Amino acid sequence: MILTYQQEQNQQIASSQTAVEIIAGADETFFPGVVLVLMDLVSGYLVLEEKTPNRQYSTWLTQAQAGLSAMGSRVQVKSVVSDRGKALVQLAVQGLGCPSLPDLFHGVRCLSRSIGSRLGGQLARVHKQLRQTTEQVRRRLVEKKSVPSRLGQRLSGLQNQYNFVHSGVETYRRLLHQISLTVHPFAIDGSGFQTSRSVAAALYQQLPQLAALGSTELKHPKGNLGSRQPAANHSRFSLSSSSFLLSRLKLVAIKCS
Repeated sequence: MILTYQQEQNQQIASSQTAVEIIAGADETFFPGVVLVLMDLVSGYLVLEEKTPNRQYSTWLTQAQAGLSAMGSRVQVKSVVSDRGKALVQLAVQGLGCPSLPDLFHGVRCLSRSIGSRLGGQLARVHKQLRQTTEQVRRRLVEKKSVPSRLGQRLSGLQNQYNFVHSGVETYRRLLHQISLTVHPFAIDGSGFQTSRSVAAALYQQLPQLAALGSTELKHPKGNLGSRQPAANHSRFSLSSSSFLLSRLKLVAIKCS
């Protein structure tokens, strides 16, 4: 039964009069050679599991087309989810003519590279300035010298700036955590599968704050911590983040759609 399962399923799908739509997940494994795997993420059905000499685009395309052809002409790949490797992006967009979507880990990683690294760098710069200024004040006190008012004001300002940026970093981390919980197939309250509508509503609530954090360096109400980034950066971030988050809606609760 196990040995003939795929052949029997392919024959059943090919003879069906109903069009079959696949949201595919593509990846490679190494045991120890290269094994290409293409799976329907809705049903878990393995369209392809083939050992190959390499994982180049041409090899992926040949194997994927063979696996899909065995399922008949009424099979349509709606999108391909992957780790965004070049060959897999090309397979989706050029080879199969469908959108290429990042998996959750790599999608959130894109957000981290767009926002997290800049916020982290900003916090580190302010912390360094605060540490240096604090040391200057400490030395003057040890030497029993008076602390100039300008130096005291600088210390106070840097402390306020550090607290402000730190709160922004905490907000960013909280949003990432909330996104991870939101796109999970099961509701965290134990109520079962989430619907795409409820996931969409929850994600839309996160986008404005993410876009705000990604559009510019945090500005303290009493002083700018850095130069404002060009508006183009805001647009590019908003489009990429929205595209990723909303594309995940097609995957996380597909059984309830």
